[in-house]
Amino acid sequence: MTADGLAGTSDRAVEELATAASTLVARHDVIGTVTGVLAGCVRSVNTEAAGIVVAHPDTGVLDFLAATSHRAEQLELFQVHEGGGPAAETIRDGAAITVRADEYDERWPDVAAALHDQGVSAVHAHPMKWQDTTLGALNLFFTRHPVPASIDAIAHAFSDLATLAIVVFRRGTTPVRRPGRTPWPPGSAGSPGRCRVCANPRTSSRRSSPARSVSSPAPPRARSAGSCASTPSSTAPPPATSRSASTR
Repeated sequence: MTADGLAGTSDRAVEELATAASTLVARHDVIGTVTGVLAGCVRSVNTEAAGIVVAHPDTGVLDFLAATSHRAEQLELFQVHEGGGPAAETIRDGAAITVRADEYDERWPDVAAALHDQGVSAVHAHPMKWQDTTLGALNLFFTRHPVPASIDAIAHAFSDLATLAIVVFRRGTTPVRRPGRTPWPPGSAGSPGRCRVCANPRTSSRRSSPARSVSSPAPPRARSAGSCASTPSSTAPPPATSRSASTR
């Protein structure tokens, strides 16, 4: 990439980061904000699609959070199903990676075919870290344009913003703690039928395939799927109406 190209990429990144950061100072919808951060990152590095996969800190089970396109969503869900790929590797190792198409088959045999089928020529995955915990991975999928030389710095900045969006949102609610368990993310906890990140009810009726733990080759375990209804509300489900009250 030429010096002018690098300057243009940097200028776009600054503008997009400023726009994304401005949403964090107000009450925000976590999924909408994270998706906006992803879209800004896509525009900054001139890629075609991006997504975020998160992992439960206790179990290592992967979960899909957000994506900028149907293509990215399908690739992220496939990684969740297989428990492997760039997101799983980045979450496990806590390090950023950039991998070209000719490395897929040897590196991720379970997901290589999906990446090839979608025409992904390169993928960059960056860890989303909060203090000493890797919460997930921000994944950038390149199909037409080359990976810019500044990818690490730009992806790092956007992954930090996405992490802050999640943590700031959760700090506005009351954490649910269980003895000996780590809240997810820090300051919160997931509950059955709710997103492990924002703790809001699932809205999609789409079924998901079982996900495997990143940290161990345990047998597949069932998980619910779907995007979140991220309106800032209590993490507890609404109280059930008694039969006697409903018949009055």
